[in-house]
Amino acid sequence: MINMKSLNPWKCAVYAMVFCLLFTGVLYPVIGKAAQVNSAPKSSQDVTQSRTISVTGTADVMVAPDEVDITVGIETRNADFQRAKSENDENSKKVIEVTKKYGINSKYVQSDFIRTYPSYDYEKYNETSKVAYYNVQKRIIIKLKEIGKFEALISDLMSNEGVSIQNIEFRSTEMAKFKNEARKLAIKAAKDKAKLLTGEIGSGITKPVTINEEQIDNLSWYGSWWGGSWYGYNQPNMWASNVAVNYQNNQAGFGSGGDSGQSGETISIGQIKITARIGVVFELN
Repeated sequence: MINMKSLNPWKCAVYAMVFCLLFTGVLYPVIGKAAQVNSAPKSSQDVTQSRTISVTGTADVMVAPDEVDITVGIETRNADFQRAKSENDENSKKVIEVTKKYGINSKYVQSDFIRTYPSYDYEKYNETSKVAYYNVQKRIIIKLKEIGKFEALISDLMSNEGVSIQNIEFRSTEMAKFKNEARKLAIKAAKDKAKLLTGEIGSGITKPVTINEEQIDNLSWYGSWWGGSWYGYNQPNMWASNVAVNYQNNQAGFGSGGDSGQSGETISIGQIKITARIGVVFELN
């Protein structure tokens, strides 16, 4: 037996290192075997889920719209703030009067945005600025339930000074119903795709493992929000949708001689598209 007291510290360190190496060499194989014994094999469920196919089905349902949301912008400018505000209020009243003319319920006429701010002139040489004029802006959203009045309403709205059409969005009151139809068709499309792909390699599908729906904004083809900002509002070519520009360019043609029935033929409303996209993971048989 080694008398540790009789050894100097360096020899003690050497003996301790040798002991640790011997201990590790004996113990490590035992730990490795225990780990092999304790590691459970993959379950049958893990093996089954690894044999899957992931597909996506997309379907469109075309629907005739039965209502339209019209976003109207009113802007006035004046060096005197109170005059700019009063002019904007007056133009806003004219817009509301137009909606009454077409029998639109007041609950379908809503102001959702009001903004006022000064615009400055910057004097370079003395590095100062002063207010050039004040901007007053207001946005009114009109819901029209009678699609047949759409074109005449737009014409009357655009005839008012300082008024611009910011957005036109056709909708269906049965959106949920048609969305569900699109979902059913998308699921069928996903299943058909999975059957086709697996059939080409001599396999097939069984039950679905996961089903996920991708969120899609179903907007009408006239829907075009202009950046969500008022900057550049006074530039019709930049802001106006094709629909509004069409009315501005043909304003004189409405209510000024000719066959009034022709005014309803400038735009074909058509249909709106409701889309559903479903992703499905199927087990392989």
